[in-house]
Amino acid sequence: MCGRDWSSDVCSSDLYDTIICSYALHLCDTSKLPTVVWQLSRMCNNLIILSPHKNPVIRDEWGVSLKQENNIGGIRVRWFKPDIYN
Repeated sequence: MCGRDWSSDVCSSDLYDTIICSYALHLCDTSKLPTVVWQLSRMCNNLIILSPHKNPVIRDEWGVSLKQENNIGGIRVRWFKPDIYN
């Protein structure tokens, strides 16, 4: 992405339509997860998270709202909308 720890500082002023986190956030340190999700929510219009199980738990107070969730062939697919667009 930007080559630095973007969990503590926004690394891009670009706004992306959609960011897809595929099999990544469930590996994130739980202490950093709220900040990572919040930072991602400030960089996109849509956040899609793919994971192999129920983790990570994403909370509304982290800046995103769950819009849709599906399980497709054992892959958990969740679509979040950043709160700034709700």
